[in-house]
Amino acid sequence: MTPLRKRMTDEMTIRNFSPHTMAAYLSAVSKFAQFMRTSPELLGREDVRRYLIYLVDNKRCAWSTYNIHLCAIRFLYQETLGREMFLTGIRCPREEKKLPVVLSCPEVQQVLDATKNLKQQAILSTLYATGLRVSELVALTVSDIDSQRMVIHVRLGKGKKDRYVPSLPCSWNCCEGIGVHIVPVTGCLWQVAPGRHSPQYR
Repeated sequence: MTPLRKRMTDEMTIRNFSPHTMAAYLSAVSKFAQFMRTSPELLGREDVRRYLIYLVDNKRCAWSTYNIHLCAIRFLYQETLGREMFLTGIRCPREEKKLPVVLSCPEVQQVLDATKNLKQQAILSTLYATGLRVSELVALTVSDIDSQRMVIHVRLGKGKKDRYVPSLPCSWNCCEGIGVHIVPVTGCLWQVAPGRHSPQYR
């Protein structure tokens, strides 16, 4: 690990960045350095601008990818190297806004009918009913489920923020069906207790 990479890692650690964000930022800065074939410490504002233009014109990268690179490079220069005004005037491109593909009710039912067991059906039903991210879904525990108020407590989701998410009745029956077979030690909602070998729960 180079001294600059370690300094940047330490700065992100102090700010309590998530491991995912830290990995994305370090990767972006590494690709920037590889493109310029020199340490970012020795580069100027026009070098950064040239790299960003390369991402747009040559790599045809998505807006989200471009934004990660820009945020990573901005963090490097402003926070790690202390050059606060270094990237003044460099803006993000206009974000593309595309309509999502929405499944019809019969299509959703086909997906749920294709599941092989109750656990799979509960996972897909919960995703559909709440819109949770996959990482948030797999981290759910028994204590996060409030069946009386029909809400789910998401702990440390995106941005390391807690929030409550309302659900629909379609997911509760499935969750309660596997809830009685929770592993007592972990409390994980999707992990079947040892000795429960029925195909219904695998």
